Amino acid sequence: MTTRFSLLVALVSMLTLSAQAQVSVGASVGANYSFWGWHIKNINTDLAFDPGIGYRVAAVADWHISPVIGLRADIAYQIWRNSTSQTFTFPTDPVGVEGSRSERFHNVSGSLLATVSPFSQKRVYFLAGATAASITEAWGTITIDGGPEAGTRDPEAIDLKNFNRTQVFADFGGGVKFPLGAKGTLFGEIRYQLPLTNLSGIENVDASVSTLLLNVGYLFQL
Repeated sequence: MTTRFSLLVALVSMLTLSAQAQVSVGASVGANYSFWGWHIKNINTDLAFDPGIGYRVAAVADWHISPVIGLRADIAYQIWRNSTSQTFTFPTDPVGVEGSRSERFHNVSGSLLATVSPFSQKRVYFLAGATAASITEAWGTITIDGGPEAGTRDPEAIDLKNFNRTQVFADFGGGVKFPLGAKGTLFGEIRYQLPLTNLSGIENVDASVSTLLLNVGYLFQL
């Protein structure tokens, strides 16, 4: 009897949630600020990379199970960037000149996030979940500041054989919704992606990229 009652309660709860559920689809665009770490273990040395600003575009689906709880899924194309200062030597300038190397990593990612709207007006929400990203290609560009070799070289492809091209992140963040018409919603949100995998494919190296995302988007209720 108790089991049957519990099943009945669960069924009624599911039906209630389904009746309240709202499904929306849309898109978002934004910027990401990427932080890079690169540690060579056998010589206990860290390589210095300056953070870089990239961009992100995504298709978004939002399932609001109840007024408080929802699920968010997105598929995104994004670019992570970094840069570092270097000294370059050439046959025409063996002493060397200062310059920089910048890198950009193209990737496709998918995220599954839970959203919680704890306040009465339901405009502010918090989110948490996971993201998996696959690096599709990477490019490096060298800029020489002075001397006969001054200028920016054409980007060259980065060999990804020593990288783990699949990366997994834990996502945390929050956002604000702005109703627009009967079924439309604008949103702005900030997310931090904590790396859970090693970016380097070399056993002697611990490397990672973590990103801070700032997104704006639009959702339309179906």
